[in-house]
This record gives sequence, C-alpha cells and structure tokens, in this order.
Amino acid sequence: MAMIAKTDNIRKIIESLSALLTHVFREPNSLAPIGQEIKVLESYVHIMQVRYGGKLNIQFHIDDTLLNYSMPKMLLQPILENAIFHGLDQQNMNELIEVKAIRHELGVCFSITDYGKGMTDEQISELLNQGEKYQRGNFSGIGVHNVLQRIELNYGHPYGVEIDSKLDRGTIVTILLPLI
Repeated sequence: MAMIAKTDNIRKIIESLSALLTHVFREPNSLAPIGQEIKVLESYVHIMQVRYGGKLNIQFHIDDTLLNYSMPKMLLQPILENAIFHGLDQQNMNELIEVKAIRHELGVCFSITDYGKGMTDEQISELLNQGEKYQRGNFSGIGVHNVLQRIELNYGHPYGVEIDSKLDRGTIVTILLPLI
C-alpha cells in the first residue's frame, strides 16, 4: 500500500523493520556475517532517524576486510540503542555517534562512541558489575548485561566489553571478539 500510494518514507521504514525482525527471528542466538550485522544496524538507524525526524548523526567506519567474518547476532544494536537513548541529549539529537570496526591482534574490535552526556566511573562500574540489577532512571542495563554474558559464555577472556566515559564528553563502548 505504501508503494502504491508512493509514500517512500513508510515503505523504507517497513523495509527496515522487516530486515531487523527477519534477522532477529531467523536462527536466534546464531552467528551472522559482520557485513549482515552492519546492515541490520543501518536498518535500525533508519528506524531511529524516522523516529527523531532525521536529526541523528550516526557515521559508520567499517574495515571492509572484516565483512565476511562472523559474529554473534545482535551484539551491536543494544549498545547503539544505549548511545542514542542515554548518551545523547534528547533536546540536541545532532551530536555525533560513530560505529567502527577494525582488525585487532586478537580478532575484531568494534567501538560505538557518542559525544554526549557520559557517565561517572561509579556508574560504569555499577553497570558492568551489577548487570541486570543495575537501575538508572528508566535504564535497566539489561542490554549491556546480555551482551557481556553472551561474549563471556561464548569466548571468555580476553574478549568482552569495555566502557570508557567522561561526564559531558561522551562514552566509548568497545567490544572485542575473535575472528570467526
């Protein structure tokens, strides 16, 4: 109906939502190519762009040589979601968020950086150590906790998540995974 009515915005958001849902429900908890994960992340960004009236400034910097390697599905989306909802000033959505993937001596390193509100060292420690018991306003920490647990269960040390943040300067969440 959206295509017939020539309403491209509706068509594009339905396609993005469809891509996201198809990815999530096909073989849950399995591996997916990094390139596919990035496309799903881009679909999520498109949905958020519509929600926020195109005000998000999200840039992707992905090493193309990593696209055919695999990773657990849906590890990046909860981190990007947190950057949007908790990192950015909801009144000034034009702040930059960068999503990067680079080769690392131990595998692949993803980073999601926002230049927004930031967190204290105490908040980071509580988030990483309390997991699902963490509560900050409407934020439960369950997405971050889920990502941490999945990496720990699948790969163990030295792989995992690090958070570096400074109040009023932003947050960098780094995820280290093996090359698969």
